[in-house]
Amino acid sequence: RACTVLTIELGVPDLPNHLQCFLFNQCNTDDRISSEDIRLSDCPTFTGPLKIFNSATAIFVSPSDPSGMGG
Repeated sequence: RACTVLTIELGVPDLPNHLQCFLFNQCNTDDRISSEDIRLSDCPTFTGPLKIFNSATAIFVSPSDPSGMGG
């Protein structure tokens, strides 16, 4: 899907800007400069399609046994 379509579907109007910053940071992992330190216009642009893969993670925690591991 196009980034503009995902922006509307997800309700994240800054998605294109976040994507530009993400691409800059991924392309400049060895640099000491971050996307936060430069103008957005200096970040790479992306106009291709995006694929979304939905996933979920669940963590279940139970209370500890009051008598401990040894019983």
